[in-house]
Amino acid sequence: MILLLVGPSGSGKKSFKLACRDYGIRVIKSCTTKPKTDEKDEEVYKFLTDAEFNKLIRNDELLDWVVYNGYKYGTLRNDFTKNCVTIVDKDAMNKILKVYAGKVFIIYFDVSEDECRRRCLERGESPGIVEEKIINDRNRLKNFNKGLANMIIRDEDLGRFNSILKENAAKWVVR
Repeated sequence: MILLLVGPSGSGKKSFKLACRDYGIRVIKSCTTKPKTDEKDEEVYKFLTDAEFNKLIRNDELLDWVVYNGYKYGTLRNDFTKNCVTIVDKDAMNKILKVYAGKVFIIYFDVSEDECRRRCLERGESPGIVEEKIINDRNRLKNFNKGLANMIIRDEDLGRFNSILKENAAKWVVR
């Protein structure tokens, strides 16, 4: 199964993605042109220069890619295999659904703006950037069809990722 995590910044997608490793779900590392100070290269992201990213686009090596808050994010086409998890935006999700129909499980993080704001500020992001992300996410996700989600994570679920994974991993990991 391919798990797709969709939702706003600060909603817990990265934490959930990393927790998946303990349950036999391979973490797909997204490519990005924006290295973050709190993340090590190759842990969650493959940090690329703009030229390297553009080369992947030209060579059609990305299954999906998007510009978000001025930076490029994408997923390598050959990274998609069974038993994997990645974070995508809603447009990439729709593209992946078409390519991998019947093999995708969508988890939508329907977390409140207040909680996302708190989490972003807690990880050291500047208040101005956080507010910009909140507005961008509000616009980007306003037409998200929650009916496409196989599971919805809300504020009260943020502390129980391990129990959610324990309850569901057997359904998501194909042998």
